[in-house]
Amino acid sequence: MYGKSSFINTMLCRKSLAKTSSSPGKTRLINFYDIDETFYFVDLPGYGYSKMSKVEQEKVRKVR
Repeated sequence: MYGKSSFINTMLCRKSLAKTSSSPGKTRLINFYDIDETFYFVDLPGYGYSKMSKVEQEKVRKVR
């Protein structure tokens, strides 16, 4: 099963563009990947899996 960061790497045929780890929920920032000025991939924190506090989860929820 792929996480969002792994999916971005797979779709772009890159191994380490989006940072990945062996445990889910490590993405803490919103990361934008500009693809040839044609479209963007956006890697969002997976707060359902991450170890974020409730306050941090609420901040991320408001941005989405």
